[in-house]
Amino acid sequence: MRLLKRSCKLLCIVILFCSFVLYNFSFTDCFCINAVAEEYHIGDIIEYGNYPQTDVTNELGEVLNEQNGTWISYKYYSGTGVFDDGQMAQSDYMKFKDVIYKGNKYRGVLFESYRPYCTGLTQADNNQNQFGYLTDITYWFKYDSLKWRVLDPSSGLIMCDSIIDCQAYNNYIISNRNAYWGDPAQTYYANDYASSSIRYWLNNDFFNTAFWDSQKTNIKTTMLNNNCYLTLIGHSGFEKYDSKNTQDKVFLLSYNEVLNSSYGFNVAWDNYDSNRQKKPTDYAKCQGSGGIKDNRNAYNGYSTWMLRTPSEDTLHSALVSYDGVVYNSTAFVMEGLDGICPAMQLEVIKNDIAGLCSEIPYNEVITNSNSNSITSTSNIIIYALVAVIIILLFIIILILKKKEKEK
Repeated sequence: MRLLKRSCKLLCIVILFCSFVLYNFSFTDCFCINAVAEEYHIGDIIEYGNYPQTDVTNELGEVLNEQNGTWISYKYYSGTGVFDDGQMAQSDYMKFKDVIYKGNKYRGVLFESYRPYCTGLTQADNNQNQFGYLTDITYWFKYDSLKWRVLDPSSGLIMCDSIIDCQAYNNYIISNRNAYWGDPAQTYYANDYASSSIRYWLNNDFFNTAFWDSQKTNIKTTMLNNNCYLTLIGHSGFEKYDSKNTQDKVFLLSYNEVLNSSYGFNVAWDNYDSNRQKKPTDYAKCQGSGGIKDNRNAYNGYSTWMLRTPSEDTLHSALVSYDGVVYNSTAFVMEGLDGICPAMQLEVIKNDIAGLCSEIPYNEVITNSNSNSITSTSNIIIYALVAVIIILLFIIILILKKKEKEK
């Protein structure tokens, strides 16, 4: 009888322990921990964070239009038609709202007029209509997992494998005193990365949209060299065009970094390089990407993307072209058609495909690819194991009880 009582107590303890585990320890945590142990190499692709990417308007537009949500203005700029007169201003012609539908997150985009490809131009000068995006129609984009290419496993350096958005390097520009300035008071050059609009956007708008708190803590603060192109390649006398070094969570790569062979890039700026070629997502096209629509031509749908390195003319920054060639002074800083490929360093390189670990209820988890099936399968496994343990203990108790009666 004493053995039977002990067995019953053991069964109760096991049930209570399993209940505690299931309630307090999400199996997505186990999945994230397992991912940490993986070894990554240059060129490997990981998934980390989420961002609107895939156009699902045709499939889900009608039902998503019925979902509740608050429209928020992008506060994008437009101007008089003169790119450097300092008269560009923000307005509400383009808006977005985020909704949750069946466990996935979507972003609706509505523009009453087109977004100019240059902040000082009018809405007639745009790039959105070449991809078929029309005014006064709500377009919907699914939050997909962001794919990143590993550049340096030792430091945790990664960069987006696609062009995920389009933003101007600097929204404001005015020409005066033989230079282009980035603020009305004319205190810094228009291509000064430390003071730029794109630096603010990356470390605020993008950072807070793409990552959950658990992911943010895994992103390092990186010290960046923001010198101008001529200083970077060893010329002296151009220090006044250098931007200050910055410490950022998210950033654009520099001219030198995209020529670094240890990151997997071709060392020659004028060589075609498939590792430097990037295609815009549907969402980036809706925002005004300068990508080529026709996938059958020589560019095959690739687009230009922006680098942080300023030129010495105060008007341009470096960029990577459709074919992977690197130019030191080609991107006009007030244009929004050159794509954005964010880069950052992780404390630990890992996949975080669900976008979070136990931060929000499961039915609101933003998912992509097979993340739902992975999480569901994992939960099924742990429930099955707990059930087997309980059943075995119950069988043992029945056997012991039977033996007690036989005695």
